[in-house]
Amino acid sequence: MKEYSLQNKKAWEYNAYDFWVRTAGTPEHRALEDKADPVGMLRRYARYFDRYDGLKVANICGSCGKKAVPLALLGSDVTVFDISEQNKKYALDLHHFHPFTKICDSLNLQTPVMSYFSAEVFEGEMAHARFYEESIRSRMPRCSYRKYTLSEIINAIIGSGLRLERFDEHPAWDNPALPGEFTAVAVKSVQERP
Repeated sequence: MKEYSLQNKKAWEYNAYDFWVRTAGTPEHRALEDKADPVGMLRRYARYFDRYDGLKVANICGSCGKKAVPLALLGSDVTVFDISEQNKKYALDLHHFHPFTKICDSLNLQTPVMSYFSAEVFEGEMAHARFYEESIRSRMPRCSYRKYTLSEIINAIIGSGLRLERFDEHPAWDNPALPGEFTAVAVKSVQERP
């Protein structure tokens, strides 16, 4: 498992900062957009909040901070978890994908399709590799992936002591008839002491 983590970290850090600058602008430019309209920058995720101030939010696979920064600007205490130090660096200077992608490459990420119940670990490119020209893309380190089922994801949330409050599926980027992402909203359960 440690070997997978080290390889994946290497892959996700490869040119990541430059990628975010190319696609989202400099951190300074992105920060101006975030400050001008933090709720708008959250896009469809804003509907999961009835308030922002004082919330504690764990942003898993937080990437470049595109959700974390607007939430922090709105008064939430946000912790970002991401394997890439370059993503963290961009966010500080400033989904999970749906399990359906196991049986259909609905997000056009050029990943293999397999049995929905497969626990296979496979090697592939990181998500943003396809945005680079072939000379750079061919040199990028590869990642080890395992795609999980919805029940595995939901049971992991429950098993970690969180109370699942909402689970929504969102359409794929290029085909709104297929699922592409999901949002899970869970809160830390308060245990009664005897």
